[in-house]
Amino acid sequence: VSWSVRSDAQCVTFFDDEAMFLASTPSPELESFETLTPDNAFVRDELVLPGFTMSFAPAGDTKGGVFDIPLGGAVYATHGSQYVAYQFSDPSILTFDFNSPKNAFGLTLTDVGFPNGGTLTFMNDAGDVATVSMGAMPLGNQAFFGVINYEFDFTMVVLELDDNTD
Repeated sequence: VSWSVRSDAQCVTFFDDEAMFLASTPSPELESFETLTPDNAFVRDELVLPGFTMSFAPAGDTKGGVFDIPLGGAVYATHGSQYVAYQFSDPSILTFDFNSPKNAFGLTLTDVGFPNGGTLTFMNDAGDVATVSMGAMPLGNQAFFGVINYEFDFTMVVLELDDNTD
């Protein structure tokens, strides 16, 4: 895994270790999607939660859903028993619009980069951009990605995934 990072902030840190991210984040807000009714199907254009809205793009091509069953042994919950999955299109774009300003964001992905590797690009409205390039990853892998901006808050995060997945 290699990183390419650009930020307008003087004090921004990117993480690939969830424990280090959580230890560096005072009182993080966590979401495990446990309060949502499972769809176990790709039927949603967006998810509306108490603290944010998560939308899937490109519209019409990509649908998401809340699941409480593993998908093919590769996609599964990492906290609790429910998770969000989406149909992959190249590229897939996930947008998080927060109801209040944040300075930290973290996400655990499963089965990212299987079987051929790819890139994950993180952008927020504070000007932070990071691209994570990865080689071929094993089926069902877990990858954590997080950012803390100690200087500027943000209200939107955009993740673009081009992982050449099957």
